Amino acid sequence: MTIRVEVARDWLHLLDLLFSGSWNSDLRRHRSPYVFHGSHDASFPLQTSLQRLGGDLRGSERHLLRNFRKYARDGAGRHGEDGDSLWHWLALGQHHGLPTRLLDFTYSPLVALHFAARELRHFAHDGAVWMVDHTATNAHLPAALHTLLTDEGSQVFTTDLLGRAVSAGVSHSAFDTTALDGLERLSDSGFLLFLEPPSLDERIVQQFALFALLSSPEASTEAWLAERPGTCVKLIIPAVLKWQIRDHLDQSNVKRKHSTPFLSGRPVPGLMGAAQVRRGRQSRRDRNLSDVPRFPGASHYHFERPAEYCVLLSDTLSRDGQGAECAPTGLVWSGFRPSDDACTYPYLVPANIMAVMALRRRMVLSAANPHYHQGEYAAGVGSPHTPGRRVWPISLCIQALTADLGTVPGRAEAWALLDTLATTTAGTYMMHESFDPDEPTTFTRPWFAWANSLLAETVLTVLASEEQSREGPSGEAQPWR
Repeated sequence: MTIRVEVARDWLHLLDLLFSGSWNSDLRRHRSPYVFHGSHDASFPLQTSLQRLGGDLRGSERHLLRNFRKYARDGAGRHGEDGDSLWHWLALGQHHGLPTRLLDFTYSPLVALHFAARELRHFAHDGAVWMVDHTATNAHLPAALHTLLTDEGSQVFTTDLLGRAVSAGVSHSAFDTTALDGLERLSDSGFLLFLEPPSLDERIVQQFALFALLSSPEASTEAWLAERPGTCVKLIIPAVLKWQIRDHLDQSNVKRKHSTPFLSGRPVPGLMGAAQVRRGRQSRRDRNLSDVPRFPGASHYHFERPAEYCVLLSDTLSRDGQGAECAPTGLVWSGFRPSDDACTYPYLVPANIMAVMALRRRMVLSAANPHYHQGEYAAGVGSPHTPGRRVWPISLCIQALTADLGTVPGRAEAWALLDTLATTTAGTYMMHESFDPDEPTTFTRPWFAWANSLLAETVLTVLASEEQSREGPSGEAQPWR
């Protein structure tokens, strides 16, 4: 058996496919039997976050739920009488990025489209919207669950209703992970149900969300649907349509700021540690974007340009504004190259070279350098080749040449160094090898060809920078003009 696949030809054809079969003759209203799951990559299977985790799924699931409840309890609060039930915590955990057996779905085809065309870095490949007929999947429920839905006049379960169906010998409002086994024991064959979470926060309401729940954590939702014809349609969204889709959704106010879940705008205390034990890294959805760095010790910087202002994928940073994945190496991180394109590899080599030069210059021109000497008439670098406290005119020229001559402060620094060189010749009007910064008449070599040649280059370079800028520091006339 296979799942029926449709490929959208254009925007209007896409809408026709998404809203197909929505007419309900009994109600005489357009009420679609489908629920929707958007994926930015059509090649991705319908796989739960728990399955992506791997390993002992049943053991991991119980461990994660217990720890999530332990650490998130204060931040999560309670929602009604079933606020401490297993099903409540399962839904809450899924909403905040905990690996669970649940799969995100929505009643809204436009919200599903948003998740299929949310990130610019995925616009180069096809996306998909999975359309599942939840009225058809309900026909395969165990008799007890099907009867319960019929009596309630509903097509989906709430956490309270599921708690009543799977009591596991305890109150349906109590937290008990054995309820997962109780659910599976309701039928000898696997079954799929849909769980509508409580209104945990404003964003889950905005998402019009519900979750798909298979009775077994190991079972594949995609395989289960493929074995039951008529329950699912996989709608392929060609990459060439993603920009148009994104533009239409933005104009319709279906945007990221209305769909990404947070818990009261802050991360759940302890949630990061609970999930990180099992996953190795934290999902972006668990965290407040401005509160969490790329890795421990990194900055909190992130940047995400609105899609309507992006022409190329490289106009914004991927991963919700964090940029390409990286690990701490001691190098300087860059989001963008000087060309304004986002960095594919965030440790930009030219930027690191420039940073090394700037840091090295700062260290050389400081007390951290044992050969840096500061006196009444000058401050600069000397050499072990000359005795005592001596400043070399060569070092002052190099300092001027490495100043940022493209800026007013940089040119001011260079002019000040040229003034120092001009006033420390001891009346010889020549560059020496070295001189005493407190007493310039004490020097070595009355003239030094190397230093005189470098001075000429320095003067010409600084004058050229002035010509380019057409201004001198503070507008004052310079003695070297």
